[in-house]
Amino acid sequence: MQNSNNTAITEEDKKMFSEDLKLLENRLNEIADDDFDKRSSITEKGGRPYKNSPKELAEGGIGYLKSNIENGRPITISGLSLVLNTSRRQLINLQRGRPDGKNNYDESFSNVVSTLKDFVGYYYEIMGERAKNPYFYIFALRKLWGIDRNNLRK
Repeated sequence: MQNSNNTAITEEDKKMFSEDLKLLENRLNEIADDDFDKRSSITEKGGRPYKNSPKELAEGGIGYLKSNIENGRPITISGLSLVLNTSRRQLINLQRGRPDGKNNYDESFSNVVSTLKDFVGYYYEIMGERAKNPYFYIFALRKLWGIDRNNLRK
């Protein structure tokens, strides 16, 4: 599908994003906790175990990013949520380090989700720079990250 807005992912983009994904994957391997016990959410009062560990979130996110870049599809936060089998609200809770949405804090969830979302923001910045009409990317950066990039419009 050819995009008339010059925002289609080119072969050069695929190569650049693939190289960046390797760096991202290395970073996520460093910060994702291999020894995480999903049942750690169960307290004396009961409760369900966590759906995903930070390592599973990292692997699912990398798989989504790689697949979309290789196939020339756009990367979105909603797509990331769908692949990780969670909602956007839960993704926000995970980014805040609160996998249960309450008081339990775990920094490894926050680090993994923040790193994945930062890559999506990086993607939006690159695609916004190339777009004839970058307003979607500007809107996404402002709404999702509170970033104001006036330099995207040339």
